[in-house]
Amino acid sequence: MNSPKLASFPLSKALLVFLSLVLCSAAMHAGATQAPAPEAEDDWGDETWEEESSKPSISYHIEAGFGGFIHPNSYVKHHHSLSELRYRWEATHYWGQTLGSVKADLTADNITNKTTATLRETFIALPIASNVDVKLGRQILTWGTGDLLFLNDMFPKDWVAFFSGRQLEYLKAPSDAVKVGVFSALANVDIIWTPVFDSDNYLTGQRFSFYNPLTDELYGAPPELTALDPEKTFKHGEIALRVYKTLNSQEFALYGYKGFSKQPSAFDPDRMKPIFTKQQVLGASWLSPFANGLFNLEFAWHYSLNDKDGNDPFVPNSQFRYLVGYEKEVISKVTTGIQLYVEATRNHSALIQSSLNPENKVEEYRTLSTARISYRLMQDKLRLSLFGYFSPSDKDHYWLPKANYRLNDRLSLEFGANIFGGEKPHTFFGQLEDNSNVYGRFRYSFSSN
Repeated sequence: MNSPKLASFPLSKALLVFLSLVLCSAAMHAGATQAPAPEAEDDWGDETWEEESSKPSISYHIEAGFGGFIHPNSYVKHHHSLSELRYRWEATHYWGQTLGSVKADLTADNITNKTTATLRETFIALPIASNVDVKLGRQILTWGTGDLLFLNDMFPKDWVAFFSGRQLEYLKAPSDAVKVGVFSALANVDIIWTPVFDSDNYLTGQRFSFYNPLTDELYGAPPELTALDPEKTFKHGEIALRVYKTLNSQEFALYGYKGFSKQPSAFDPDRMKPIFTKQQVLGASWLSPFANGLFNLEFAWHYSLNDKDGNDPFVPNSQFRYLVGYEKEVISKVTTGIQLYVEATRNHSALIQSSLNPENKVEEYRTLSTARISYRLMQDKLRLSLFGYFSPSDKDHYWLPKANYRLNDRLSLEFGANIFGGEKPHTFFGQLEDNSNVYGRFRYSFSSN
């Protein structure tokens, strides 16, 4: 899902904008740092505490990221997978028990040759009863137990950001939603209503190539892939539900969702455009301590409302999805985790019989395993990690090595890679092999408080 663009102009103006913002932010930061502390005869007075606690918290981040393909990708016209400057402004403020938050990004992207301003977060959270909270506006939403695997989490993701090597937080795209939380001794309930459908920020061929099942070949822009979004009406909004309870350090949860697939994985042959299929999801999860680690189980039933019998070749079939995982700190500052994941496609024989290219359809049982190892050293200033996906059924893989070094509280560096591979060009990770890339980023953060 693309955040609303507040401004868009050529990259030639970007440096002037960034310089102005950096100078203004630095001036504000210096002013806040150098301002003499007000005299206070009674440091513990209630009036003084209330005044200080009501001050807004403002912070800034300036980040540069650069990445390139490991080998030439002839399907896209750019040689870089990441080439951008980003300025982040964040502000939070409490009015009693009411919280307001704004996060805005200004990004100069050399690949699109544009500078855009986007709102990542603009919400108000407040209690409306002793056991009921409401959160209104643009917000980041997430739930489920998977580590970079999403079964019941039907909130939008930014796969372009993830494959580019941007900060991991950008994998989660924002939603314009209303979230209501109800808390009781029996169970807690989250209800989330998204009035207008929010899709993933999916691959369009501009930055990364992908497999096109209609032409049975890899595809890259121009032209960029464009899908037909559901009508922007309340009728086509999304509703998500979670009921959860913690008992003896174990968390149990039930999930429900009704809306659309987050990727345009269906196709309208009349309009010759990719579309989002209507979908319903029901699931459950269990998270529990086990053997000095953390064990999780999760299940989801993705029910395709546009293809209940599974014989429409242009609409993905319903699926059962299963996940089991375990994470543990094996030795001091070394953490490992493994996951096993299965997608069971329903009515698979009907799918194969109706398919235009059955040899390239998903396996009836797609299996996937993941492994993570992370190591903290140098007083936690240096963090090394490796996360990997491997599919025995698809015979493809995806590896994410990463090194993050924090020089001080303000400056950090990160270097990593996104390495894809597979035996066949139509599998989930195999299609992305030409997009393998390495990247580096540095971030400078400070606060005016």
